[in-house]
Amino acid sequence: MPVVQWSPALLLGLFTVCSCVDEECIVGIVGHPVLLPCYPHTDLLRLQNVTLEWREEGEVVLKAEWKQDGDVLVWSLNSASIANNALHTGNLSLSLPRVSPKEDQRVYSLVMTPAENGSLLLCSRCLKTAG
Repeated sequence: MPVVQWSPALLLGLFTVCSCVDEECIVGIVGHPVLLPCYPHTDLLRLQNVTLEWREEGEVVLKAEWKQDGDVLVWSLNSASIANNALHTGNLSLSLPRVSPKEDQRVYSLVMTPAENGSLLLCSRCLKTAG
């Protein structure tokens, strides 16, 4: 009976691919826009004075604040965006206008901070680049 021998490099390659798939990687074409989907199911989206932060490897790339009076304040790096009606629709997806090669295998996370409560991780997406 033949015995299959796995090289360490092959095993490492399989582990790398599997770990990235576990993080729900989105493939983005370098130089093109990409959407990182996020549709969390939580009643916390109904709160007033909510702050959402999309982070890339811990660095804030977009911050959106929904005020009690209905105003929405948005700050972002490199024109990243989220829909103004995101809290009402539940679509908290992050839109990046242009994928950079340096973003390969980067993890983006959405954190919500309701007033007077701790933060809550809502989504985490791995971005894999192609092209």
